[in-house]
Parts: sequence; structure tokens; C-alpha cells
Amino acid sequence: MATRARAATLVRASNTTNARFALLFDCDGVIVETEELHRMAYNGAFEAFGLTIGDAALHWSVEYYDVLQNTVGGGKPKMKWHFKENGWPNTPNAPAPESDADRDALVDALQDKKTEIYKKIVEEVAVARPGILELMDEAIADPSIAVGICSAATKAGFEKVVNSVVGQERLSKLDVLMAGDDVTKKKPDPLIYNLARDKVGLPASKCLVIEDSIVGLRAAVGANMPCLITPCGSNQDADFMGEGASCVVSDVSEVRLAMLFPENAQEPQFDGVKGVSNVRAPERPDTIAPVSDALYPRALDGVPTFFGRLNPLTAVLLFYTGAMLRESREVPIIGLQWMLLVVVPTFGALYAARRWWYEHKVVPNASKESKYRPMGFNRACRSAWIDFHIGYMLLVPAGAYGGEGSSWWVMTAPALMALRWLGGRKGKVFKMARRVSAIVFGVLGTAMLLISASTTIVKALTALKGGGSVGIVLAPFAVVTSYVLYLAPACLLPQAISRAWTNTLDVETESAESTAKSTEKDKTPEEIAKEKKKKRVNLIVTFIAFGTMIATGSDIPLLILFAIQLLKIDPEELMNAVINKGSPERAEMEQAFADKFAAILPRATKKESSATERDDGDDDDDDDTKTPPDQTTAETSEENASSVKTPSA
Repeated sequence: MATRARAATLVRASNTTNARFALLFDCDGVIVETEELHRMAYNGAFEAFGLTIGDAALHWSVEYYDVLQNTVGGGKPKMKWHFKENGWPNTPNAPAPESDADRDALVDALQDKKTEIYKKIVEEVAVARPGILELMDEAIADPSIAVGICSAATKAGFEKVVNSVVGQERLSKLDVLMAGDDVTKKKPDPLIYNLARDKVGLPASKCLVIEDSIVGLRAAVGANMPCLITPCGSNQDADFMGEGASCVVSDVSEVRLAMLFPENAQEPQFDGVKGVSNVRAPERPDTIAPVSDALYPRALDGVPTFFGRLNPLTAVLLFYTGAMLRESREVPIIGLQWMLLVVVPTFGALYAARRWWYEHKVVPNASKESKYRPMGFNRACRSAWIDFHIGYMLLVPAGAYGGEGSSWWVMTAPALMALRWLGGRKGKVFKMARRVSAIVFGVLGTAMLLISASTTIVKALTALKGGGSVGIVLAPFAVVTSYVLYLAPACLLPQAISRAWTNTLDVETESAESTAKSTEKDKTPEEIAKEKKKKRVNLIVTFIAFGTMIATGSDIPLLILFAIQLLKIDPEELMNAVINKGSPERAEMEQAFADKFAAILPRATKKESSATERDDGDDDDDDDTKTPPDQTTAETSEENASSVKTPSA
């Protein structure tokens, strides 16, 4: 029987026996849409105390509270975070508190006043969100489902809401009832859900959380629990799926318990929920996985997003930018004015127009038959890296050169637009052309980016050694620039080449990154500890590589580090293999190298493997340690199959 939660005011009458699953509800925002009620209560408390910061009265606007709500969990932490960021407030009778004790006393008094005001508001206007109490009743009636409420709110405000809206009868039948005062750490810390898991006596994978905010979602994900999101208020447009939500539903009116916990299921299920009319489809998976954030931080999508795809207007602008830079060599301020007054505003205006069009025209009119909702705007613009490099590596230099016929380079933009249009056509001819172009230009692009990175880094190291103070300032900037503009974009190309080679450019499948998120919950403590150790080793290897690069003046250590990360080689295993020559670790490392290259070029590897097997068959008697041909073929085929199943772009 599941362990019962206890509250001083309630006598538990739960009918839960041999619980298979647990259903854990958040309170504010899930049971009751209280976001605006809390904001009104906070401002009422600030006004009652006459708080001011500087000369302005303290007041939390709707827009600011939206940010605060998705940043910090709990009432007192919200106020402390705000005061830490903006300064502690003055009262009419006293200056801002300076000691920790005085600050805690002020926050406690404010919280008490806020709770008093909040209770009055709740009594007047609080009502349950549609479908929540019906789903809770259905779960309470099922003896195999443990039910609980886990809120970050203070106990006084929490009890007022649940007593008024949920009712004493339902509360008495719950297995878990916890408020923010019951834990030492508030959401997004997972402590409250970890304690709830212990109370119901079930593993985290069998505890389903219903939340409404990013803060609550992070608490659930941190506890390794699946989480269904029903957003409200300012949370409607948050990237819940990107943060690890299992499903997002606008409201739960059509959700039934059997959809979440089907008979004989081992874990909560969401396939049935995804058929509900108001469910929000997940965003299209990030197809550049398994490239990690360390190699290509997703924030770098902002570079091609701002630049956008080339068109005749931007091509002419870039060409004349090169010409302007040439003419202003003697007076650099003119070139700077051109950049600040013409180039940046023009690209900014085009960016705003493209974003508006995408969000108001493309997204609403996206195909409803796709199981994915449209990508975020930045992600959708990632392919503009091609245009970015063509722009500043071809068009700007062409304008700066200014020779006869150089203006013809402007035709690069319409030519690229035509190629994109042809690449989007259907048919075998266009598909084959798209594959060949991806492979050829992908290989050339990777080589050019790596050469550019190498050249920039070598120049930076030369400046560092002989440039004095100027070199010390410019060298780090040049290294960072080579990473942002060359190395990071180069990480995207091997996966695109692999997909073109395996003919999976047009296949929609879950990315390795999405799969990794789903398996994150199943990691054992040993695996987590090993992962932390691996991160420490990676950090040490990175420092060694940069130190060696600076000491030798060579870019080779950095490029080796780049290759190791791109191929996902464990540095610790690599060092063991190098040091222990001929050891099993070295053999495993050599096999890992072979597997990585087999995944990138599977067809070529398959042919080479077949030829190698025939040769090995003739000399099998000379080496008893060789892998039998049948086993090698099976392993190679399995590797090829896995590379096709998990395409990346």
C-alpha cells in the first residue's frame, strides 16, 4: 500500500492499494489559474508597506511578473531575487535593510501581508481550471493510482486555494499533499517531487507530473519524472518540449485517465493524449544532433538568423560595403558610419520583416497533418549560414577588389535562390541533384571552413607572440571569431553529408538528441557519476590543448580537440589507449574510430569491410585473434542500419 501523506487538518481516507502509478498535480496555474491573483496580492503588499526603490514605488507589471514567474519558484524567493537584482526597497520609516536578518524579516512580513491579501482575492474569484477536478476525481476513484498535490506556494496561501477550490472531501482522499513550506528548496529544485515519490513508494518513471510553467517542468525533469504541461497565462508560448516535457495540452478537459495510464502499461503513455484536439504538437526535432552544445551552441543560430538568406538587395548592399571599405581606407570613420547607419539598420529591418512573416504567416498556415509544429524562427534560419559565408567571403571582397567585371558577383544571390528553388522540387532528378550537391559542397565547405579557422588561429597566435599589448587583446578575439564563424558551423556539415550519403535527407525521424533526453531518466547513479567524470576530463583536455596551442604557436592541438569532440571520442579512453600500447583499451579505441567513420560514410565502409573480409578469409590461419567474417559483416550491417535510423542534418 502506498505511504500516506499527513496534514494536521485532515484525516486521510485514501483508497489506494498496490499503486501502479502516481499522478501529481501542481497547484497554482494547474488547479487554479492564479498567476494574476498572486501578482495583485504582491503589489497590494508592496503598497501597504509603502515600498520604494529609488524614487519609484515598487510595482510588478504583468510583463515583468511573466518573466519572474518563469525564473523563480516560490513567493519569498521571488522577492529576494527581485531585490537582489534591483536593490532592496526603502519603507517610509526606514532605509533599505542591510543585514541578512533585517532583510529576512522584511521578506517574511511582506509574505504574510501578501498571503492575507491573496486569501481574500481567492475567496472572491478563484475557480478550478476546466477538466482538472474531473481528472483528479477519476484518479482518486482508481485504487491503483496514487494522487497528490505538490505546490511551491506557502502553506497558508496553498491551503486557502485547495480548501476553497479542491474541497475537504477530495483533499482527505489524497496520498500526498505538500506545500512550499514542507521543503527546504523550492522549484525548480526537484526536492518536492523526490519527497512525493518516496511517500507513494514508486519509482520516478511511474510518477506523472502535471505542471503549467517552465519552473515546475524543470523540477519534474530534475526528478526524472514524465511531465504533462497545461500552460496558462504568460506560459502559452514557452518552449516546453525543448525543456523536456512529455506532452503539452492547452487544457485537460478531453484528457482521460485511461489515456495516461492504459491497462498493462509499465509507464505513463501519451499517444492517446496526442489525439486530443487541443494538444500542442512537439516542435520538430533538432536534426543536427548528436552534435553537442559544446561544438555548436544553439545560440549561434542568431548569426544566420539576423543575416538571413541572400537576395538581390542584400547582395548589392554587401558588394557596396566592400567598395565603401576600400574607399574609406584613409578615413576609417566613413566606413564605420556606413556600417552603423546603413548596413546594420537595413539587415535589422529585413530581420524584423522576416520574423513577422514567419510567425504570422508561415506558422499559422503550416500543414496540420505533420506530427511536428513548425520550428522556432532561429532554428528555421540555420541554413542561412551558407548565405552568410558567401556574403562576407565572396561579395564583400569582390566589392573591395573593384576590378573589371567584379560586379557580376552580385548575381550569386539570384543563382543561389534558383538553386534553392530547384532543390525544393519533387522528383528523382531533383532528389539526386540535391544529394550530390549536399555531398560535394558539404565536403568543400568543411575543408574551406577548417582552412579558414586554421589560418585565423595561426595569425592570432603570431600576433599574440609578437604584437605586444595589441596582440594580447586581439588574439583571443580572433580565436573566438574563428570558433564562431568557422569551427562551429563546420560541425553541422558532416551530419548533412552523412544524411545525403545514406539517402535520408527527406526522412523525418526523432533525432539522437531527443532520444538522449528520453533515456536521461533511466541513468543509474554510476552512469551519472561517470558522465560527470567525463566532463571533468574533457575540461582538463581542453585546457591542455589551448595551453599547448599557445606555447607552440600551432593550431594543430585545437583542431585535434575539435576532431575528438566531433567524433565523440572519450578523452580518457584515448589517453589510456595511447599510453597502454597494445592493451585492450587501445583495441577498443581503434574499433571506436572505425565505428565513427563507418557511421559517417557507411556505404563506403561496407564495401571496404567486404573486401577486407575476403582478404582476411585467406589469411585466417595466420592470426587466431581476427574476427570471423560473418561476425564482421553482421556488425557492419548493424552499424549501417543504425546510421540510417538516426539521421542528422
